[in-house]
Amino acid sequence: MRNSLFCKHRFFYLILLLSFGFTIALKAQILAGDKAPSLSFLEPLASDNITAPYSYDDQVTVVYFWATWCAPCIASFPRINELVDQFSDEISFVSITAEARAKVHSFFDRGKVLKGIKLIDNDTLAYKAFGIESIPIAFIVGKNGVVLWRGNSKDLTEDLLQTILDNDEPTQNTEQESAVAADKDENAVFEASLFSFIVSTADTTIANSFPRGRWQYEEDYFIKTRENDGIVEGIAWFLNINHRTRIKVIDPQNVSLSPKINYYYKCGNSNFRQYENRYFANNKEGNHFLHLMGETLQFKPSIERNHNSVWVLSLTDSTLLQKSLSIQKNRSSYNDDDPGNIEMVNMPLSFLAQGIERNLNLPIDISPALSQVGSYDFSFNATSMEALQESLLLYGLRLIEEDKEIEILVLDFSNH
Repeated sequence: MRNSLFCKHRFFYLILLLSFGFTIALKAQILAGDKAPSLSFLEPLASDNITAPYSYDDQVTVVYFWATWCAPCIASFPRINELVDQFSDEISFVSITAEARAKVHSFFDRGKVLKGIKLIDNDTLAYKAFGIESIPIAFIVGKNGVVLWRGNSKDLTEDLLQTILDNDEPTQNTEQESAVAADKDENAVFEASLFSFIVSTADTTIANSFPRGRWQYEEDYFIKTRENDGIVEGIAWFLNINHRTRIKVIDPQNVSLSPKINYYYKCGNSNFRQYENRYFANNKEGNHFLHLMGETLQFKPSIERNHNSVWVLSLTDSTLLQKSLSIQKNRSSYNDDDPGNIEMVNMPLSFLAQGIERNLNLPIDISPALSQVGSYDFSFNATSMEALQESLLLYGLRLIEEDKEIEILVLDFSNH
């Protein structure tokens, strides 16, 4: 076995481009130590019974940007609600979304709870004033109107707020951009290309190094990128399958455990139709990507069909399922950082099945009765089968165990 997976004859960049451009119009970002922009022009939700415009009023304020389509934002609600209950006498909590009032009301009418003051940013003036490029994001503003902290809402903790109250001084900015819930600048420009494919070793020495990926679907092309992930795990992420239940690795020399990789894949939607059913049915982009990865990293992909005990997502109450149809039209997201608090927004049932499979590491399939097209909003607990079944019943669903034939992707590194 060679010392490196990416020795000279295997480490390559394959790039075929017609045209490609990527630019972002940068705007000033508000950081710790800066004066916080005014919120006096924002409108409150009627349910909050606030008649006067909001002002910082010489008190510590948490300002939180979110959206009804942002699953990581929604997953932060329980934590924020706990902090509101604990610190409401000393800290004001203000949430801001740049969405239509009717949509926000429809969202909360479904039972979601976000405590504190809820404001509507009708013209995205607050987003622009704070220099927001991604959500969820939070700011802690001191009594003098100076920003004391900026970061991801998941990093808001009891200890952080208590430290702010005790010191009232700016702290380090801790924001980490979320590739899943990124609300990128509206002036970003993506130009279509025929095809691009890049694979490289990942820099695992950077701070907060963890797998990150994003996807973007446009009318004539789509992009998928992944950073700092294992070979098998990265392939599974691209194909939307669970590497523990749907992938079998033949690897006597443990090549697949070699250094982490980055990859970039961009493909025109009309290209490479000859890959439509090469491995998986009706998945030309996934099959093409799999072929390229096999050529690059020297493994042979194939499909096995085996009988397994499979949990089938089944319908118990169509009325309840219909009630969970998403109120979103153009945006989708999910957050599964916490198995006990998983959020999916505007996702098909196939994605729900994949999310369950990732968390429980059990093969999950979908009943033919659920094959109809539709996108839904789900909140569920996947810490155990019992907790999951209880969550699914709220949507008129349940899992039933059956013996079924399933496809297993085989990655054969034995000829490496």
